[in-house]
Amino acid sequence: MKEMKMVGGLPATENLRYGPQADLDYTVDENGNKIPEMTLGDVPPEPLTYYGMKRLEFLNKHKPIEAEILFLHEKLWTSCYEIEQQAKKRFEEMMEAYKKNWGITEELKEKDPMRWVRLMNTAKEEINQVIFRELIYS
Repeated sequence: MKEMKMVGGLPATENLRYGPQADLDYTVDENGNKIPEMTLGDVPPEPLTYYGMKRLEFLNKHKPIEAEILFLHEKLWTSCYEIEQQAKKRFEEMMEAYKKNWGITEELKEKDPMRWVRLMNTAKEEINQVIFRELIYS
């Protein structure tokens, strides 16, 4: 019987490559072990923050199949990052419109700070409701 070479406690398989491992390159360490050269293909340029994490949470909880498909195609994190960027841009645009329409100014902030805080909090909540309905929960 032929003696089988063992690597890391498992039989070494020189020619057995299948699935996503078929295209991997390997580096051989000082002990002769093959170490796959792998990279994370789906990494956004910045960590996810509030809107991106809420989108990820929504997908995992309410659309697990869609989340799994995006994950398998290495697009889950980047899609959440794109939604986050859209949400941030939308928030800024809508906040400027609310400030203009409701008269939320620096003068109001100095003259009546409690009213200014009330209006800003109301605007923020209304904008978040729109963003969640149109971007996060879609």
